Amino acid sequence: VEEGTGRMARVQGISIAGKTGTAQKAVEGKYTNHYHSIFVGFFPSDDPKYTILVHIDDPKGEYLGGEVAAPLFSKIVRVLTSKKIYKIKITKGVMPDLRGLSLKDALLILKSMGVADVKYKGEGVIVDQSPPPGSFEIKEVELTLQPK
Repeated sequence: VEEGTGRMARVQGISIAGKTGTAQKAVEGKYTNHYHSIFVGFFPSDDPKYTILVHIDDPKGEYLGGEVAAPLFSKIVRVLTSKKIYKIKITKGVMPDLRGLSLKDALLILKSMGVADVKYKGEGVIVDQSPPPGSFEIKEVELTLQPK
């Protein structure tokens, strides 16, 4: 995205490849003044790990993919690469390893597993948990947090 209409998707220090798109909407076979603004990109471009599609339905004002969707792609990439991303394997009925996560993220995961009884102490990130990762009996969860 060093040249062309996708330039606004650039992020310093990250090689990105992508394509902009703008599609005019049709209603009853006739074009309107409404658009789809699109940017799809992947990074790093030499060994792709992530693919992101940004689709803005009927943007207000500017509507070209390179002007509307590409900058949002850039912002998403900056947020993703500024945080440590954890891969959590969730298997129904098996306690995941929540260590290193924020309380908010852990609670979302536990809620998605149907675990409602969660006790916690401290602030920051999770450093200990009961039951331990891999446990099958998940009736009640206790989390210990410490500042980062």
